[in-house]
Amino acid sequence: MIKQTIKVEYVQDKATGKIGFELADIAKDGQKGYEVEAYDLTATFNSFKNDGTISKSQRSLGRLSDEDANMIYAKAEKMLADQLKVQSETAVDMERALELKAIVDTADLNGEMVTIKTKTSHSKWYQNDDVFNRPSQYLTQVPVAVEDEARELQALRKKHQGDNNFDFYATAYKTVEIRIADHDNYKEEY
Repeated sequence: MIKQTIKVEYVQDKATGKIGFELADIAKDGQKGYEVEAYDLTATFNSFKNDGTISKSQRSLGRLSDEDANMIYAKAEKMLADQLKVQSETAVDMERALELKAIVDTADLNGEMVTIKTKTSHSKWYQNDDVFNRPSQYLTQVPVAVEDEARELQALRKKHQGDNNFDFYATAYKTVEIRIADHDNYKEEY
């Protein structure tokens, strides 16, 4: 028995009851996905047979047809297989990540830098009617000399998101973060 939590997110058309994994899957011909009125649903499974199939006690999606339920079960089983594969690679990936971290951390942060990640703020502050500023952008940079190593390390960390056996604290590496904004961060003083 495999005990692992897998959450399958799917959508169901409010009018037709058709399900899919994206709105485009349930849109009618000529209709855009965002035009479909749908429910956002989640099926959670946490008990699988040793062969990776969902255990009998977990096979009950109530109001769905057998065809729709089987589609969700197949997705859950694939997600489990993918998750187990990633977990089986944790030790090797962890060793490589630590090697890469050591290389990136020894690089000189005062030389030429390159951006390896860009993130835009999703703060609700920007949604206020009286705020006319653009969302802030954050650039994560590393020295050009270690760009390849930093990107590989970043990819390994992303691969293991949700993997409790991967040590993100131990693989955190030195970067420079630059904020690009058309406004200051406002702080109230008490």
